Amino acid sequence: FDWPAKDTALLRLFPAFYLGKYEAVISGDDGFLDHVELEYRVNAIKWARAFTDKKLEVAGRSRLYRMKVNAVVGRGAEVDVCVDETDMKVVSAETGEPVKPQPTSIRTPYLQRVLARKGDDGVWRVKQIGYGKEGCGR
Repeated sequence: FDWPAKDTALLRLFPAFYLGKYEAVISGDDGFLDHVELEYRVNAIKWARAFTDKKLEVAGRSRLYRMKVNAVVGRGAEVDVCVDETDMKVVSAETGEPVKPQPTSIRTPYLQRVLARKGDDGVWRVKQIGYGKEGCGR
């Protein structure tokens, strides 16, 4: 992670969710669901099952950078994070061999726009995630 100079709980939300979702793919741990709002859980579970149902995992390294809070309004927030997964591969969980073809989504860095909500317990959780290409060149 390339942490910004000003580190906050809101900026740590996406990295915690990101790591957790890949732990779910590799080990079946569903702790990543603690980082999402109830209404987003179905999407998060579908994402993980897209790997596990096909007996797929990931290998390699990724990089999260240019993390910034765009806005905080009341209990809502918008955060941008650039994700570079070009050194990652989708692999067979059974053999560890890379699948062919590899997903095109990991070939170039991309933007994750996270909409977050602060719960009654004071914890930020993912409410929705959007994708884009802008502003995340190497």
